[in-house]
Amino acid sequence: EEPTIVRKEYTIMSIDDEGYVSMLDKTGAMRQDLKLPDETDDDKEVAKRITNGINDGKTMMCTVLAAMNIEKIEDAK
Repeated sequence: EEPTIVRKEYTIMSIDDEGYVSMLDKTGAMRQDLKLPDETDDDKEVAKRITNGINDGKTMMCTVLAAMNIEKIEDAK
């Protein structure tokens, strides 16, 4: 059986001191249960883009991928 992969876009609102990201989906629902990614070099680059963008006051969007009960911030712009 193939895993189902779900991709959702969120607007990033802020990052707390522990690295949790506050983000809104298209309907305005808030979630704060995902941390900045840090498992791979690509993850660290995404986390750096998010952190720098938020610190610079930019509106940042992120893509969250979900599969097999695991969710992760995969990309940001």
